[in-house]
Amino acid sequence: MSLNPWRKSKARRSAPSPAEVDPRVREVAIAKLREIGHDPSQYTIQIREERAKWRVMFLPAEKRVRGGGLEIAVDKKSLQAGDVRFYQ
Repeated sequence: MSLNPWRKSKARRSAPSPAEVDPRVREVAIAKLREIGHDPSQYTIQIREERAKWRVMFLPAEKRVRGGGLEIAVDKKSLQAGDVRFYQ
């Protein structure tokens, strides 16, 4: 904590624990990943919570692979996969 009263704190919300995330979110994202034609075993999964969506990030599991990965948005209410973003 900073002692400077004019400095705004940058409180960050930690990632939700796996117990807080509905298991169907992971299943929907993996189904969308397979539909696109990717193998889920090549990725590690990170899930981030936003107001209306879950952001499921698939990052390369192998450390030597540079770049890559993708992100799938899953709607909280309908649990449907939305937009897919690819990273280079």
